[in-house]
Amino acid sequence: MSSQQQQVSNTNNNNNNNIITEPEDTNEYKFKHYWDSRFEKEEQYDWLGTYSQWKQYLTPILLSTNTTTTTIINNNTINNNTTDDNNNTINEKKKELKILIIGCGNSTLGQDMYMDGYTNIINMDYSSKVIEKMKLKYPNMEWIEMDMLDMKGFENETFDIVLDKGTMDALVVDAGDPWDPEQHVRYETLKMCKEIYRILKPSGRFLQITFSQPHFRKIFLNPQTEDNQNVLDWSIKHVYVEEIGFGYPLFNIQKPPFN
Repeated sequence: MSSQQQQVSNTNNNNNNNIITEPEDTNEYKFKHYWDSRFEKEEQYDWLGTYSQWKQYLTPILLSTNTTTTTIINNNTINNNTTDDNNNTINEKKKELKILIIGCGNSTLGQDMYMDGYTNIINMDYSSKVIEKMKLKYPNMEWIEMDMLDMKGFENETFDIVLDKGTMDALVVDAGDPWDPEQHVRYETLKMCKEIYRILKPSGRFLQITFSQPHFRKIFLNPQTEDNQNVLDWSIKHVYVEEIGFGYPLFNIQKPPFN
């Protein structure tokens, strides 16, 4: 993680008033044993802001995601939610969207989205410690222990949305030169992107909130072959949200066909 990340979260207070001190060696963020140990002590922490902060940016993207199994909503319906018919359509769409949150940790993201009407959510993390705790804390939701680099537990084209808030950031802490990342990190992020692409439905979206600057993150989100061809044929857009924290990008990545 970057120096900005350490500045954001040098220490944080959880619900038990324990103080979690961030590791001096940021490479620790890459290891499961670090997160297992942390989650045993920490009850809740939201990297990169909360759902209430991101809601205004996420909602138009989520509701305009039109896969073959969801109700098609146009921008007029999203923007004009003052009528009962439009509200009913929006509420139905929220329930239909099948959403996977990868690296969910002990964040409030999933529960806050659930309370906002997105009830078809799977929360996933590779730490059994946090999954066990979150199952007890929010039994109304689905919690799964799984590694995002190997999601064979999910069939092809399962999800409308895959959401990542800071998870790839932990994967690339040992990338080295941001302009020319280490090959093993490129390999791991490629595995992650390929798995996400596989489990997304046609026209589904991968949404990522990150500490990283967009030009550096695109190296991982848009992997290239040796002859500079795109490995994945998804489209990549982003907005830079200055109002949250130090300012963070939100990537909107869509699997074809595009709409």
